[in-house]
Amino acid sequence: MRINTNISSIQAQRNVRQISGEVESSSKSLASGSRINSASDDAAGLAISEKLKSTIRSANQAKRNANDGISILQTIEGSLGEAQSIFARLKELSIQSASDTLENEHRQMANHEFGQMKMELKRIISTIRANGVALKFGNDDKIKRQMMDASIDTIDFHVGVDGNKGTSRITFNPSDLILDDNDFRILNKDISTKQGARSVISEIDQDIALLSTSRAHLGAIHNRLSSAAENLSTRSVNESQANSVIKDADYAYETAHNMKSKMVMEASTSVLAQVNGIGKHMLKLVE
Repeated sequence: MRINTNISSIQAQRNVRQISGEVESSSKSLASGSRINSASDDAAGLAISEKLKSTIRSANQAKRNANDGISILQTIEGSLGEAQSIFARLKELSIQSASDTLENEHRQMANHEFGQMKMELKRIISTIRANGVALKFGNDDKIKRQMMDASIDTIDFHVGVDGNKGTSRITFNPSDLILDDNDFRILNKDISTKQGARSVISEIDQDIALLSTSRAHLGAIHNRLSSAAENLSTRSVNESQANSVIKDADYAYETAHNMKSKMVMEASTSVLAQVNGIGKHMLKLVE
């Protein structure tokens, strides 16, 4: 029997330290809601979780990019929709002027409105702007960035989580749109005469078809961006779920483990107090 080294006390202290660490770890998980609070908790799990977190945030930003792109296209299409309404009115005036039921004086009045509507059509097309980007076509066939005063050929919507051009970008080429004054046949025509009005009718139909082609192109890009945004939303949800499985605390398990650890700690502390008193009993042998 020895009193210089209390082995029982040392073992009890070791158990108390160990169970104290478990209580601290489970309490930290319950307080933070995370199973992994530092690399020491699960180094591999932390690495996977951080990578997923980065991907989730990137996917959410790419989704916002896609929605911003949709807003730009909707702005452009809104202007083209109004332009198409103007074409409908121009055709209406042409048909009216093509009839002999209209006197020359009345035909001149119709032609005056025809001219004003042509001017408004040209103004709308030349001033289409979306998010600081002015689409100005004609001689230079370029896009003008309003804020930068620089010419660019295309607009890239970054809808991926990496820098790969083929998989992360959707490119919109405004030159595919029919927005050049020279593409429209009626801008230099008038309906001041019956013959002129009759010749304009078929040309308006062709211009309407050209404009419809442009709107169809916008609609196709719009739908593609919508699909990209939906895919990114689904990816964000799935990867958030995967990250939750890896990093989030299981409250049922952590609560039960915390209670068990506290009970064991109380028992270990009680035993430590008892074994620390063994030396006193041994000293009675030398009395």
